[in-house]
Amino acid sequence: MVWLAPDRLVELPAVADRAGSPADADFRVDRLPANTHLCIDAVGGQHFIFKTDAERIGLHFDGALATLGPVRLTFSTVSLSGVSKAIDEYALLTEILFPDPGKAAPKLKSKPVTRIELRDALIALDGKCSGATRREIARVIYGDAAVAAQWSDPTAGMKDRIKRSIKRGERLMNGGYRRLLR
Repeated sequence: MVWLAPDRLVELPAVADRAGSPADADFRVDRLPANTHLCIDAVGGQHFIFKTDAERIGLHFDGALATLGPVRLTFSTVSLSGVSKAIDEYALLTEILFPDPGKAAPKLKSKPVTRIELRDALIALDGKCSGATRREIARVIYGDAAVAAQWSDPTAGMKDRIKRSIKRGERLMNGGYRRLLR
């Protein structure tokens, strides 16, 4: 079940396919803003929700799954009065998906990284570069007892935290550390 608060969330309707030129299939999940949410409903409808500090807009489409590769989107608007309303909505979607380099990009809601998370990222990166497994990295960060109790528990999320720590460490290694120095 997906609750989309229809009175507060505008959802633009579209249909996704992979027909035609590959250049037309320009909606790619891997290029979406970081604060994008995807819900797939019971009948396969895809609901993308894009958020900034001030705005949010939804994109609902049926057809080809965007998570499997790039898709071409065909938008539809109902009635002439719907066109004028849709212009503002498409403008907001365009601003979020393709921020103008001359303007500041929409601010995305994200929590700041803590010192512990940075420490874990550096430990995880060091372990990965040394050839350690994710479980071995977890043992260094969380200890043997915690890993024995939580590693196989899907609700504990330890494996996900280790994956995030490794990714964060790789981003730091690839230039992200410069933001820390500012």
